[in-house]
Parts: sequence; C-alpha cells; structure tokens
Amino acid sequence: MSAKELHTDQFNYEFMTMAIRFQVLPEELEKRVKLALDAIVKGTLTDIQAASFFFRYFFLRLDPMYEDTPKIAQTIQEAVKNQDVGLIVPKLIDVTMHINTISDLIFANGVGYKTPSLNFADLQVVEEIILARITLPEALMAKKIKIKKLANILKWLAPMATIQTEEMLQKVRNEELVILNQLLEDIGF
Repeated sequence: MSAKELHTDQFNYEFMTMAIRFQVLPEELEKRVKLALDAIVKGTLTDIQAASFFFRYFFLRLDPMYEDTPKIAQTIQEAVKNQDVGLIVPKLIDVTMHINTISDLIFANGVGYKTPSLNFADLQVVEEIILARITLPEALMAKKIKIKKLANILKWLAPMATIQTEEMLQKVRNEELVILNQLLEDIGF
C-alpha cells in the first residue's frame, strides 16, 4: 500500500467514525422538508437559499447540545472560524459558504477549485441525510458524497461528532425540531 493510499484510508476511517446524526422527523416536518427540496428542482428556491437552509440547520441544531459541553462548544467555534465550504449538487446547487462564526455565515454562488467541498451525487442524498435515513459517513461509503479536501472538513466535523450521540439527540429532540420548523418557515415552507 502506498503512502498516499494509507493516508487516504486513515482519513476515510476517521471520517467513518464520525456519524453526524440528524433527528428522525415527524411526518408533518418531513413533508415540509421534501416540499422545500422539491422547490429547488422547480427553481422556486435558489441554491443559495437551499445551502443557507441546510447549513443553518446543520449548525443551529448544535446550540442545545452545547449547554452541557462548553469546552466542546468552544473547540467547535474555533475550528469553524474563517472556513470556506462548498456545497454541490450537480445542476442544482453550487454554493460556497464562508463561516465567520457559526452564527455568521455568508453564502455566494460558485465553488472554487481549491475550496473544501461536499459534493452530493444528487438531491436525494441531501434529503436522505436531513431525514436521518443515512449518515454522512454512510453516504460517503456508498459513494453518494465526495469530499474535496477531507482533512480541512474533518477539523470541524470531528468535535461535532463527539456530542451527537443517540442519547444527546433524544435529549435535544424537541429543541431541534423547533429550529427546523423555524428555518422552514423562514424559507416559506
């Protein structure tokens, strides 16, 4: 095995151990998420609106988890500062997010060649992740997601994964569903 293959296998293993988890949604919220994703296909929701929705949900849902873990919260806050992350879904979404802080996200069209990015095979993969039918690592193993510059993304995903246990998800379930409900209302769903 070459050094490059060993290095890649190490990062893939590290990523696979980080099961970023989402809540299983009640039927009403699941329908609204599906309607919002369908609006992307129909062109009534822009790719910037879609990326903003996805990443705001991704980050805001951490707030209730931080309450009992201030040290991890600070680690995550520091790890994500001044990071750029691309979100790509072929023919639908091509957006870069600049993270000043978790609560200060700036979105722009296009993803630069050197920008770390999450490249989803299609919109169905995004839906499966949000609806908790598949985790990010499972999607990666199934080759439904390609991650460019994995090491950069691991720096801030790793500490997040440490607080997203099944026990923690149950503890913050209601708060997280309120966040998702509000974000859906914000984009008209």
